[in-house]
Amino acid sequence: MLRAESAVFGPVASDPTVSRLVDTLAAGGTRALTALRAARANVREHVWKPAGDAAPDTGGQVIVDLDGVLVLARSEKQDEAATWKKSFGHHPLMGFVAQGRGGSGEPVVGLLRPGDAGSSAAADHITAARLALAQLPKTVPAGTADPDPRRLRRAAPTPSSPGSRSAGGGCRTRSG
Repeated sequence: MLRAESAVFGPVASDPTVSRLVDTLAAGGTRALTALRAARANVREHVWKPAGDAAPDTGGQVIVDLDGVLVLARSEKQDEAATWKKSFGHHPLMGFVAQGRGGSGEPVVGLLRPGDAGSSAAADHITAARLALAQLPKTVPAGTADPDPRRLRRAAPTPSSPGSRSAGGGCRTRSG
């Protein structure tokens, strides 16, 4: 997409350059991942600020939707496992900022998990929620009622999410 829109994005790196960058980042391990997360959070804060009333944090509240998805693997892959649907693949836990009536906004977290990871694994939900909260801007637009837009509000658990009580209890404190 970047190459197709050079008038918008300008010149882009060649495939070999991108490949070397991916190799360098992969070799950086946790340190590189932490730096990438911090850079994304910083960019998000700078992009949301000039968006004004169109920003997802308008009104001092941001809703993050966490949901597990099944990604099927047609051949042997690292960390693939049998899924609850009797297939094989992965079961990542994704988090998206809810924006507008469509509710599918920008991604803020993607926690990679094997296919046999439970839908209600409280520890995974706690980790994903903390990573998502760390991606949200730490400022509140003027005139909003809530002094902390990163406060986690736990919805009532549903029959399909028995682990949500445990996950919510693990996220009562502010992240970051």
